[in-house]
Amino acid sequence: MFASPLSRLIRPKTEPEDAVLMRVFVGLAVMVSIVALISQDIIGTEVAVLVLILAPLGFGLSYLRRHRRNIVLKVVLSAFAIMILGRFLASLGGVTSVEG
Repeated sequence: MFASPLSRLIRPKTEPEDAVLMRVFVGLAVMVSIVALISQDIIGTEVAVLVLILAPLGFGLSYLRRHRRNIVLKVVLSAFAIMILGRFLASLGGVTSVEG
């Protein structure tokens, strides 16, 4: 039997992963990725500082709220991700070739 999207919101929630060590390693991997972007001048200084501050705060918030559904937070983050993707795609409009 097929489950409707609404039933996914209503169904009982499974227990969240409580492995702190795994979360630390995932957080470190993300921070290494951010530092790699900074070292290659992919992102500007202002964005780099903002990301280096907000990423650990996001990890902490995620850990503290792991027992909740966080529907509103997920919708807000999704909206921001779509907005940022749109800005990125718009910035590609001036690209004429892969080389330059």
